[in-house]
Amino acid sequence: MTFNIEKNQLLRGIGLSLISFLLLVIGVGILLGVSLHLQNLAVYVVFSVLAGFIYILLSGYQLTIVLFFFMTGLLIGFIEMYRAFWQGLEGWGEIIGILALLIWPTIGIVLGVIIQIGVYFYKKYQVKKNQNTSKNMD
Repeated sequence: MTFNIEKNQLLRGIGLSLISFLLLVIGVGILLGVSLHLQNLAVYVVFSVLAGFIYILLSGYQLTIVLFFFMTGLLIGFIEMYRAFWQGLEGWGEIIGILALLIWPTIGIVLGVIIQIGVYFYKKYQVKKNQNTSKNMD
């Protein structure tokens, strides 16, 4: 497994970081009306850069299944975060929203890794099965 990154994949990772940061600032700063301090912004930057870095790593190693599930989990996480913010949930909406944003991408990565490993072993099994079939025909 070799790491091969193209310019457009790098730009997508940076774009994902920027979009994640903006969605966090809009969600927490504007939707919740919480004043954004330097500490908050630093955490948002770290989360956003981490999301972009994960995207770059997964696309660089061509782990497309894991990448798909990670991006789906990230999307669901942001949707759930905004939903929890809008519902309010008597003060718990903020915590539940942020936890959803952290939990869904994690679920996506774990599920994607499990499926990616399964596909890898299935393909390996098919190659071995085809080699045995061709040996038996000779």
